[in-house]
Amino acid sequence: MLMVTLRTERDHVANECFTKTPSYFNDLSNSEKEIYRHLTPYAFNKVVKKFRLIANVQIITVDENSRTVTIQSSEGILNTSKWKCSFSFATSMNLPCHHIFEVRQIFTVPLYNTS
Repeated sequence: MLMVTLRTERDHVANECFTKTPSYFNDLSNSEKEIYRHLTPYAFNKVVKKFRLIANVQIITVDENSRTVTIQSSEGILNTSKWKCSFSFATSMNLPCHHIFEVRQIFTVPLYNTS
């Protein structure tokens, strides 16, 4: 009986985590809202911070053929595509970083993509 109660409580807490909408939800852009709907609150808080850094990305070159961008970052020179970046945040968290968002803007790809 105790195990059933603990499991029910755990499931309730997990359900609350995904069904609550934060008060700042209406202030988010459409792309941010789409990302919020598909990430945990923890992951969303990490990604939304990267959204704010898009304007700070320093582009060196854009290769239209391979659809990659060379970017100068705090970690050195990065080759970034719309799906992959060697920035430590993107590789360690397996979430898109601000470099990937900038590349998606350059190639007019939606910032949020379900695949």
